[in-house]
Amino acid sequence: MGTRDASSASHPHRLRAEPARQGLLLAATLSLARPTDNDQETRFCTISTERLKETVRGLEKFRHGLALVLACVEGVDDERSALSAVDSIVQRYVAAVEAEGWEPPFASRGDRSEDAE
Repeated sequence: MGTRDASSASHPHRLRAEPARQGLLLAATLSLARPTDNDQETRFCTISTERLKETVRGLEKFRHGLALVLACVEGVDDERSALSAVDSIVQRYVAAVEAEGWEPPFASRGDRSEDAE
């Protein structure tokens, strides 16, 4: 059950909770303190993550299509060659973007310091 501590000498009915029980009390207190905020924030993060995954998948499909067009522009002869060229084209662009630190022109619209010049 519980153990008596020094402060319980004047109050015989007051017991100190054992460590395992203290953890349960803390968990119960936290669950009462902010269940709706935590729940809503967790739900928001979950749905946002799922939507971002869908967006990334859509962008990857679009990039694949663009790379397929580039493969044709670069002179592949048949569909099989074009499909095999797509991965190398995508990797080439990934490397270029990383090396250059390229950002789309609309990415820095919040910074109008360049427009003022």
